[in-house]
Parts: sequence; structure tokens; C-alpha cells
Amino acid sequence: MSGDTASALVPALIGIDWGTTNRRGYLLNSNGKILDSRQDGLGLSKVAGGDFLGPLEKLIGDWQSISEALPVLMSGMVGASTGWLDAGYCSVPVGLEELSEKLTSVTASKNVWIVPGVRTIDKAKMPDVIRGEEVQSLSIGGDRNDAVVIIPGTHCKWIRVKGQKIISFTTFLTGDLYGAILNNTVISMLRTGTEIGGHEAFCRGVEIGFTEHANLMHVLFGARTNVLFKTLMPEEVSHYVSGLLIGAEIASGISIIGSAQKSMVLLGSDALIQRYELAFSTCKINVDVVGLEAVGSAYIKIAQSAGLVR
Repeated sequence: MSGDTASALVPALIGIDWGTTNRRGYLLNSNGKILDSRQDGLGLSKVAGGDFLGPLEKLIGDWQSISEALPVLMSGMVGASTGWLDAGYCSVPVGLEELSEKLTSVTASKNVWIVPGVRTIDKAKMPDVIRGEEVQSLSIGGDRNDAVVIIPGTHCKWIRVKGQKIISFTTFLTGDLYGAILNNTVISMLRTGTEIGGHEAFCRGVEIGFTEHANLMHVLFGARTNVLFKTLMPEEVSHYVSGLLIGAEIASGISIIGSAQKSMVLLGSDALIQRYELAFSTCKINVDVVGLEAVGSAYIKIAQSAGLVR
């Protein structure tokens, strides 16, 4: 084995994206390559009594045994006011270097640091924040000098990245709204235990949500009336509502960020990404799908800039 090959296998950093419901851990070499990764459902909402040290050990204890000096860099809701420590926020525009300058040290654990979130204020004077997505969106790199990075989730983020800096972003409550509508409104009474017809009903919803986004409150009620007059099956309701909301989100996102950007990127790898990819295709909008494989490069660059890793 050559020296270069051997050094490529040496861990240099542990990166953790610790959210409200889930978390992902990455064992990285000095180039940001992922040597190992794992994820579980032990998000902040399941950490009992504010004891984060135990769950941290459970996730990465065997990695830390490789070297006690291995630094740990965490991002996400672990740095929120309701998390382990409040890591504060950086204001846009912000890149990896700015994030590295405001890391918060976790004094309860040796060589553990938290990346700050990012905040902005839009044209309507509405404040907005991201935590975790700042690292993800700044990992896309490549030749995308000006891109809109869309990160689906309970709260979907549309992040404008230009010149390797986040310059603006918008949060959509799509996932939360979907859950609330299907579980706490008159529409919830339409659902059955069996759900079918996903593709057709979803695309139909996307088309209507995209073209009628200004009338979203009205077309949402249409889920009930379509079932009433048998133009939508009860088994299709959840797919239809999902399409309505995602279609409306896409229309709103395009209106906010404009259409002059070089590229639009869907970032992620789960089933929700596939649903968004189908929605963009239905709206006849080109979008690239990029996985999270490059996220290690963002963690390592922050750590190097902060002097945690050579």
C-alpha cells in the first residue's frame, strides 16, 4: 500500500448532522472523503433530560476510540436554543470561512464543536433561519457558481448559493402543513387505511398547486369536493394533497428566487427527493439531483479553516 493510499484511509474528523428527529454521522479523512457513515432516529426530540453526552457516545464512540484527538464537528438543531448549546447565527452572505469563525465549543466534551446556523431577513422584513442546511448547501461545489439548492424536509429550504456563499434563502412549511391537513382537518375524514393511485393523483395535485398557488386555500378544499363528486378516490387523497402543497411551493419558490440562476439542485437521497424530482418534472422545470456524498468536504473545510484539522 502506497503512502498516499494509506493516508487516505486515516480519519481526520467526525462530522455530525444532528436534527430534531434524526441524525447522521460521518467519519472523514483530511480530504473530506467519507470513510464510514451511519444514521439513527435519536434526534433532539428523543434526547432525555438534556443528556447529549450519552447519545453522542452511542453514535461515534467506536470512531473516537481510533484517536482521542479526533475532533467532532456538529451541525443542525443540536446548536439551537433548544439543543445542546445555542451556537448562534451568522448573517448572510456567509460561506464556510465565516461559519468556521463562529464555532461554539462544547465544554462538557473534549474537542467537540458546533457550527452556527444562518439567518436572513427577506424583502417583507420576515426573519428566516437554517441549521444544518448551511453545511449541506455549501457542499455542492463544482462549477455551480450560482445555484438554488432545494433541501426537502418537514421544513423545505430553498437556498441561493453564489460564489460559494449563501446569499439568501426561504423556508416553506410544506411537510408540517401536510401533516396538519391530513390529521387535523375535514380532509382527514376522507382518508382510508389503504392508499393507492399515488403517481397520477400526486401529479394532478402538483399541476393544480403550481398553476393555482395563489388560491391554495381554495384548491385544498377541493380534495373534499373531488371525493364528494367521485373525481378523486379516498385512497388518493394523501397523494393529491402532497402534490398540491409541493406544486404551490415550487411556484412560490420560483417567484421568490427568479429564474435566472444557472442551476437548480435537489439535495438529498431519500424518497422525498424522488417525489420532489417528479414534481419538478411535472412542472417542466429542469433540476439536478445531488446526493449528500460531498457533505464531508464542507465539514473538513470548516474544520481546516478553524484550525481543528491540518
